[in-house]
Amino acid sequence: MALFHAYIANQSFDQATFGLLAVFASRAVADEWSRAMSASPHARFIERVAPQFYTHDATQCNLSGFFDVLDFKPIADVFRGRMQFIQLNDGLLGTTIMPQEVTDHNSGDW
Repeated sequence: MALFHAYIANQSFDQATFGLLAVFASRAVADEWSRAMSASPHARFIERVAPQFYTHDATQCNLSGFFDVLDFKPIADVFRGRMQFIQLNDGLLGTTIMPQEVTDHNSGDW
C-alpha cells in the first residue's frame, strides 16, 4: 500500500492561509477517516469535494490541531499513527502532490 495524500483548503475569509496536506497510511485509511468525519456532528465545517480535495472553515476549527481538539478525540485516537496533517506555506504556491488514480465512489474504498 502506498501513502495517500489530500489537500484541505481553507474556505473561510482567506483561502490563501490554513491550507493543509493530509497524509494517510493508505487510501483505505483516508476513506475511513472521511466516513468518520462525515458522521461527526463536530465536523460540519469540513467538506469532501473529491478523493484528494477537501475544504474546511479554519475560523470554526483549524484541523492542524486535529489530534488535540477534545471534540475529535474519539476519532483522533483511532487515526493516531495512521495519518497526519502538514501545514502548507500557501503563499509560495509551490507544493504539489502527485495525482493518484482513484475511482471516486460516494461510499466504500475509493
